Amino acid sequence: MNIWKNKRTRAWLITTSAVFALGLTVNLVAAVSPVNNLLQIVLGPSKAITKEGEVAYEKTTESKEEAKKKGEELNNTLCDEGIVLLKNDNKALPLAEGAKISVFGKNSANVVLSNSGSGGGSSKDAVSLKAALTQNGFAINEKLMSFYESKASGDGRSENPSMDSGGGYLVTGETPISSYSADIQQSYSEYSDAAIIVFSRIAGEGFDLPMTMEADANKHYLQLDENETALIKHVCEQNFKHVIIYLNSNNPLELGFLDDPNHYAYNAKIDGCIWAGGLGNVGSLALGRVLKGQVNPSGHLIDTYPRNFKEDPVWQNFGNNRVTGKKPGDVYMEGDYASKYFFVDYEEGIYVGYRYWETRGASEGEEWYKNHVVYPFGYGLSYTTFTQEITNTSDLANAKMSDEAILFKVKVKNTGDVAGKEVVQVYADLPYTTGGIEKSTKVLAGFAKTDLLKPNQEQVVEVSVNPYYLASYDFDDKNKNDFKGFEIEAGAYTFEIAKNAHETIQSVSIQNLDANIQFDKDPVTNTPVENLYDDAAVHLSQQLSRSDWNGTYPVSPTADDKDLWFWEDEKNISFAEMNADLSSYNPLETNPATEMPVTNTVTKKVSYEEEVDGEKVTKERAMILRDMIGKDYDDGDWNHLLNQMPFEELEALNLNAAFKTNKADSIAKPETSETDGPSGFVNFMDTNTFYGTAKYCNETVIGATWNIPLTEQFGETVGEEGLWGDSEGKGKGLVYSGWYAPGANIHRGQFGGRVAEYFSEDPLLSGKMSAAVTKGALKKGVYTYMKHFALNEQETHRGGVNVWCNEQAIREIYLRPFEIAVKEAKATGIMSSFNKIGTKWTGGDYRLLTTILRKEWGFKGTVICDFSTGQSHMNAKQMAYAGGDLNLDSMESKWAKKDNASDVTVLRENAHHILYTIANSCVFNAEVIGYALPTWEVIMFWVDGAILALLAAWGIILVISERKKASV
Repeated sequence: MNIWKNKRTRAWLITTSAVFALGLTVNLVAAVSPVNNLLQIVLGPSKAITKEGEVAYEKTTESKEEAKKKGEELNNTLCDEGIVLLKNDNKALPLAEGAKISVFGKNSANVVLSNSGSGGGSSKDAVSLKAALTQNGFAINEKLMSFYESKASGDGRSENPSMDSGGGYLVTGETPISSYSADIQQSYSEYSDAAIIVFSRIAGEGFDLPMTMEADANKHYLQLDENETALIKHVCEQNFKHVIIYLNSNNPLELGFLDDPNHYAYNAKIDGCIWAGGLGNVGSLALGRVLKGQVNPSGHLIDTYPRNFKEDPVWQNFGNNRVTGKKPGDVYMEGDYASKYFFVDYEEGIYVGYRYWETRGASEGEEWYKNHVVYPFGYGLSYTTFTQEITNTSDLANAKMSDEAILFKVKVKNTGDVAGKEVVQVYADLPYTTGGIEKSTKVLAGFAKTDLLKPNQEQVVEVSVNPYYLASYDFDDKNKNDFKGFEIEAGAYTFEIAKNAHETIQSVSIQNLDANIQFDKDPVTNTPVENLYDDAAVHLSQQLSRSDWNGTYPVSPTADDKDLWFWEDEKNISFAEMNADLSSYNPLETNPATEMPVTNTVTKKVSYEEEVDGEKVTKERAMILRDMIGKDYDDGDWNHLLNQMPFEELEALNLNAAFKTNKADSIAKPETSETDGPSGFVNFMDTNTFYGTAKYCNETVIGATWNIPLTEQFGETVGEEGLWGDSEGKGKGLVYSGWYAPGANIHRGQFGGRVAEYFSEDPLLSGKMSAAVTKGALKKGVYTYMKHFALNEQETHRGGVNVWCNEQAIREIYLRPFEIAVKEAKATGIMSSFNKIGTKWTGGDYRLLTTILRKEWGFKGTVICDFSTGQSHMNAKQMAYAGGDLNLDSMESKWAKKDNASDVTVLRENAHHILYTIANSCVFNAEVIGYALPTWEVIMFWVDGAILALLAAWGIILVISERKKASV
């Protein structure tokens, strides 16, 4: 029978051929590494087959569920201590047990629990504000709450914009007063013990908050809008005993309406205000406890709250500079055309947050300060009162800035009638010479939090101050002593304990410093320190100086600032060429390696005993990664281990590191699981592998606790969840060994989209909290990738934006949190950022990742880049040569040449960093003995087989049928 001439069999042949070709194509495409990586993230990964290893990191819970429960309990404690009481007139708070309250605001039915993106996560089991209040015994105005839960009150606030959409305009969604029916208004009287007004603001990864509003370009998103203003007026016209504002926002809001009769939204009947950022899935319960007085608020502000955000010097240079469209205010222009490059100027220098407001206030006077600041950095009230007193003043009188540490002993006494906790804040007053090195009038030098003190109970709290953290970085020899670097200048030094950055409790002077102390070498590693970023300030048209506030005040970019041709013609600087330069500054780029490193060769064997026929026999084997557990980074055995790895494994280890590191069979290194983010193990991309974990409060709330031991406990609790990992086998079946956290960037301005993922405007507070999280996680063998290194303070055009900043601010403000965590917590992971410093991508900058991080600070561990898929400026080779070890990419960006000695040398260094981190982690709590195919691949193969079987059966039936016909 001729199959092709028969219509029925020809149809079968064509169909079978087409299906076979399509299936073959799909299978081949799915098997290709970049596609397979993406499919494993989306559909589920390959599953590790494990047996129990040597348990180096002990679990303290009995199940994954219990670990999550412990996490949620810890989160409640964080929220208890991170909620800040800002106003409490007329003893508005705490409310009486069982108080009947009316909760106002459209967002009260949908409070902001966290930001979006890497700080987000699932909210399916979140406790609502309504549930939190009722569980704490309050009687809620159900009719009013039902109104807000319905469409009758409006559509609500804007959804969080999609990643890197730019954000656009956002609306609060507050309900117009005209929508409140008479029936709703009549419900107030029965629930009039207090009115709680909720004001919420969203934020998230990939967008900054609007500095102009669509309806009114003169207003911004962080001030009250018309409906919110009208709501205050409406509520205050009713007969409520107390009116309390609940600020449900990680970003600061303009709060002049709380104390300024001239403010458009002011009302004297507002007698209470509480700030609580993103509280996580169960943290709203803590708000209820604070409101009823079960918990005494002890949180303190992590940022300054100016009256008018437009008067903050950062306002002039942030995001798109308030110009949207095809030619935004932060794009370099080429004539009339927008280029592909963007920039931001940090013209305020070191004067970020309270460093500006306190310093300028000291020179302008108290009236100026009160007219410009509502709440200072470090501010926070309590339901009780405290006294603080320095008890070792005689010791401090003999202390010197040349000391390794200066110890403050502060006696704190609860002088009120309820138990509470207090924060001891120590500030330094630094000597300043007009026209000299820029310095803040006050700098946070140290802090600590008391235990829970009962009425009349005392506690002596010790705060250790490191004078090195108070040194100024003189990047251009301002004091004319032929020295550039960190310097403690001669003069009088005064320290103070204070309620906050503005209200002093007690001052003490230490010995005058007779001569400058110059740190030409890092005090920890003894590595020379020198200027590295002179080029990072060339675009700054001016830099703020306390010697002339008005004359040096930042200005928004001019046409010349934005004009690439102007810079080329007038200043002979080509920013386009500089941005296109992919060199990393690694010396190997100009002086290539001449000796090919050893690969794929066993140069040392390890003896071990094995039982054979009932007798122990000594045998030898090649080294494996497990042999390196606990060994020093500089141990010679690392070279032997690296010698065993073939080039292909060295290359693969550097690539495709999206939420994992790849396996290396030659040294028995298993694949690992790593994930976002600062709010715990959350991952909005791979919910197959990462699931069933607590969603914690945002770092803003953790920072506001000012509690280092509690923050360390947070890191340890997340680490405990990491030990359970994917214990249910839904994904890879591995522990969660790597954590993309904590966020250590600075709250440079109020409008940053990822403020929630960072601790504070202050580098010391940020650094100490980052160190605490890292220490805690490492106790459980979970390595953290502290992020985003560095100067990643905005989301607008974050992919390659040129950040222009002088080196004093770079080192004193923006690098300091990372430095503290590396030195004090021995961090073994860092994540570089999307942006550039000047025109050099941070993840491809040898100065940042090697000279500063590894050499100056002594960092030993792994550097991973931020998610590089689709980011053309994030060059894989540049990254590796700079000292970046892992490419967080779902695609395969091969760059190394097997016969290039420099490339192989770099890959070996990358591998050394990665393997050291993993050897000192919880990865080896289990031993991986193999890998099973992902479920979706198994299904795909079964479907392939089923389709082929059906096609074959169809063909056989056709052939038999046609033969029968032919025989008849």
